[in-house]
Amino acid sequence: MSHAPSRKQPMNESFQQRVREAVRKLSEENKTKSSEEIATLIEDLAIHEIELEEQGEELRRTASELEAAMRLYFQYFEAAPLPIIRLNRRGDVLEMNLAAAELLGHRRDYKSASKVLKAHLRSQHRDFFELLQQAFGTGEPAQRELVLKAVGHPSSRKFLQATAMRV
Repeated sequence: MSHAPSRKQPMNESFQQRVREAVRKLSEENKTKSSEEIATLIEDLAIHEIELEEQGEELRRTASELEAAMRLYFQYFEAAPLPIIRLNRRGDVLEMNLAAAELLGHRRDYKSASKVLKAHLRSQHRDFFELLQQAFGTGEPAQRELVLKAVGHPSSRKFLQATAMRV
């Protein structure tokens, strides 16, 4: 039975050794088998080889689709004209897009961004944490109007309609 060459990934040495040992044991065990039994074993192996090739192809296809979805998500997230900030229950920044980084006047160092965000919202600390608790507690989107005040520039304000939701 002839197969087209498949794209095989290189195996590590340990795995290759185990395979060689298993094949050697099978060869010794099958020395007493009839040619009909050996032909059945070869057919079974060929069927399993085809099944494995199909599973490998399905895995590669799924990985490719996942990569494409991740790229698309990243593009939508990054290119969003609105600031998007993903926070944990404590209000620490886990992720933010470029618009959010610009809004906070900060590069995307999440630990520093968390401090900057909390400093901007200092006068609304209670509203901010109630928003988070509502979203994390109920799982339902929660909305509040917040005003970002630039630290050191009290006249500089940005009005936000903040929506929090658990994802």
